[in-house]
Amino acid sequence: MSMSLREDQRAIEFVREAKELRVLLESDPAEIATWPRSLLVTLASLYALALKLPEIEVDEEDELRVPKEFDVTNEEKVVIWNRVERIFGKHDRYHDVYDPADAHDHEVVGGILSDDLSDIHRDIVPGLRAWEASQDVELARLAVYDWRAMLEFHWGRHATDAIRVLHYLVEDGGSKSSFRTH
Repeated sequence: MSMSLREDQRAIEFVREAKELRVLLESDPAEIATWPRSLLVTLASLYALALKLPEIEVDEEDELRVPKEFDVTNEEKVVIWNRVERIFGKHDRYHDVYDPADAHDHEVVGGILSDDLSDIHRDIVPGLRAWEASQDVELARLAVYDWRAMLEFHWGRHATDAIRVLHYLVEDGGSKSSFRTH
């Protein structure tokens, strides 16, 4: 008999960190100066844990998706976006290149932390809601599948962009950043 996903330590650790990110994004921070560091630590941990999530085997005709009832609404996304944008202010926008793995790509594109973090929230929370709603093994399977698939196709890019920008603001930002804590 194989171990249930609900007993899998990798999934349990991911869920713990996803809950922490949800709290950080859905609540006004008690201390704005330390909030970016908390986001950085939590997001980096969540990303690393997502890379370790178990792979879910699916048949090609399977259409795996967490039920829509667990989706984050557009209104919820806007609340997260606005909170993050308000807190980061002038630091909400950043520059990047379109394809950082292509040494010949010099196309500068704009990024927005509030977009990154609200999209990560939108991609992670439905699975978290499904996980928390029931002990149903199939819901756990759908949640883990969704987290891994969305990591590969969407939130992983947002996470790595946000981690890089948060690192700069917290660790390397010098006098340009009001979030530097040491």
